[in-house]
Amino acid sequence: MPNRNVNRTLDKMIAEILIFRGVPTTYTYKIPAHLETLTIGTHVTLPFGKSTTTGVILTIHDNLNDASLKMIHEPSVTLPHLPEKTVQLIKWFYSHYPCTPYKAYQTIVGKKKKLDLGTNTVSSQPFETPYQLSNEQKECLEKIEHHSSDHPFLIHGVTGSGKTELYIQLAQQVISNGAQALILVPEIGLTPQTMAAFKSRFGTNIALLHSNLTPKKKTIQWHMILNGAARLIIGPRSAIFSPFKNLKLIIIDEEHDNSYKQDTHPRYTTHTVAKYLAKSHQAKLIYGTATPSLDTYHECHSKQSISNLIERINKQPLPKVRIIDTTEPQHSGRLLTAPLIEAIQTEIDKKNKVIVLINRRGYASYLECQTCKKSLVCPECNLGMTYHYNHVIMCHRCHIKQPFNGCCPYCQSSTIKFGGIAIQKVELECKKIFPHASIMRLDKDSGKNLKETHAILESFKSNGDI
Repeated sequence: MPNRNVNRTLDKMIAEILIFRGVPTTYTYKIPAHLETLTIGTHVTLPFGKSTTTGVILTIHDNLNDASLKMIHEPSVTLPHLPEKTVQLIKWFYSHYPCTPYKAYQTIVGKKKKLDLGTNTVSSQPFETPYQLSNEQKECLEKIEHHSSDHPFLIHGVTGSGKTELYIQLAQQVISNGAQALILVPEIGLTPQTMAAFKSRFGTNIALLHSNLTPKKKTIQWHMILNGAARLIIGPRSAIFSPFKNLKLIIIDEEHDNSYKQDTHPRYTTHTVAKYLAKSHQAKLIYGTATPSLDTYHECHSKQSISNLIERINKQPLPKVRIIDTTEPQHSGRLLTAPLIEAIQTEIDKKNKVIVLINRRGYASYLECQTCKKSLVCPECNLGMTYHYNHVIMCHRCHIKQPFNGCCPYCQSSTIKFGGIAIQKVELECKKIFPHASIMRLDKDSGKNLKETHAILESFKSNGDI
């Protein structure tokens, strides 16, 4: 809030307003004398051209006696007041990335309405006793405690080295001091164990923000963060835009993951926004991964702000890795190689569970007509269409769906080649080879939302084989 001089004349005060229109700049309006309580972050209604629109106050300063300026009408009774740090983030965002001020507002705030959650009490005590840390973990924690918030810190730890426990204890320190901690994960739906670990230690002090929430639930979580009732915030990249009241810790788990890059307009990198927030709030920024991106590793290594965890908890050995060259003659034409089939069968015989990872949706990742030699591509973006075994071809970029009867749309021939390995094809192959196994598929088609995803994971946990 600006420091106003008591000698200022109110009708000489003006406000820079972010207009809710796709215009490339902000606009300046006079503040009427009867609206002396208006502050930065207040939503207001105002005249714009021949109509009335809504906007949010970005700055307030002296009027230079410009008689042409229009007056603000009144403050909004339905939209919430934004923290000044959030307003600063909006201003930085549209100046740093190529987008309009209103697009920056939509990205950061979205559609939020004023909501009174009443009085919330917040407990700063953990629900369970923290686990005993290994010597490596203790050394890492000590480094972070003495680390400056001027630049990021990297926890470079092998899988199973206890990074999550470090996140929990770091967050607990911050929350015990009355501040907020943000934990970013690549995909909220695929991290139930991480969520369960935080919930068991922090209880109801957690706000979970992700795209599968209903608008009402999103608004409730958003206001919990705004009024400080939620001290721990967990979510994917969009949670970086939460209306923090007192942010002192940002953790980006699996920082190498591509999901931290927004690939639609406005494009942004979560790491860049996190660095801005860390500087703005004087918060510590922690990266965690077993396989850091090259730029992150270089940045943290050059600043000596890195801690290596090379041992797994309880000295568990790292898994053995075997690479099979599928171009060798003995594997030619086979979807699953003989060594892979043997390894899966061995584990099933032991009553163990098997996870087969395939990073392609659908049945066939490309289709080509053997008569006219044309590939089936998306009419909008020219990306190859993917065949799904419910007789649909789909563009996974534009989300265009078309029924497919097996004939080439160019020459009407039925000589279509279904190429590429995709998850539905592997699922069907596994059902042929292991007919008595309980086989489940988890992808964006089978787990359309968080509820369905959790149901599949719980089913696999209780009675699944593959």
